[in-house]
Amino acid sequence: MWLIVILVAILLAFSLAYLYWIVLLKSHMRHPIRCFLIHEVVPRPSLLSASEIAVSKFLTFVDEVQAEGFTFVSPEHFLSSESSSEILLTFDDGFESFYEHVYPILKAKTIPALVFTVRDYTGKDAAWDYRNSGRKHLSPEQIDEMAASRLVFFGSHSASHPDLTRLSEEKLAQEIKAVNLDLFECFSYPFGKFNPDVIAAVKKAGYYRAFCSLNGDPKLWGGRFAIPRIPLNRFDNRFTLRTKIMNGKLLWLEVVKARIIGMFAPFTHDWKGR
Repeated sequence: MWLIVILVAILLAFSLAYLYWIVLLKSHMRHPIRCFLIHEVVPRPSLLSASEIAVSKFLTFVDEVQAEGFTFVSPEHFLSSESSSEILLTFDDGFESFYEHVYPILKAKTIPALVFTVRDYTGKDAAWDYRNSGRKHLSPEQIDEMAASRLVFFGSHSASHPDLTRLSEEKLAQEIKAVNLDLFECFSYPFGKFNPDVIAAVKKAGYYRAFCSLNGDPKLWGGRFAIPRIPLNRFDNRFTLRTKIMNGKLLWLEVVKARIIGMFAPFTHDWKGR
């Protein structure tokens, strides 16, 4: 008897969550989301990381995108176009593994991408991340080389990767301070966390556009400074990748998952700093 009650309760909760997110997303997703977020591509993802994806999975994603008739485009083209068949590929954090594992693929397939780097850690170990283990960020030389290719474009991911919504006005200004806007003209909110005050500060700093993830407030999505991105993660398979690419009916589950991960992600930064 209790088992039936529990199952009915789970089914009811699932149904209510589905209705809530479907209504919310339909209210605020005026256009399909054609921008994707990846954190790190490695040969063998760590068991401690949900954000790493395998090189083989990244290649599967690229193949699925092209098989469905979509085209990867540069940030400038994407941001000035209203075509629903064009996709922008973005990478947060700017780890050196991007240069080692992703850049060769992009060159071979002529795929543009936008990489957001953590300013104070350029060329250094990822000391801000609890999974550091000697992982390094892109060096200035690697950034210059890829920028010269006109395939890889760069943006800012703050100075030290904190939760910007928890900072004082002074500290917020320091974190998002624009350096070399000719190269880093776009901004990506660390942990996907932002609010109207953070948006205003990013605008004031002089950035051209800003990107978020699915864990932000859907009511703030849209416009130049809250461009939503669909994240890829280690749990994806061919079915979920297709769902994300096509903005399928189960996309709402990705929103819920992203929000759950987003609730805990900033604490990894705090824990590492202790």
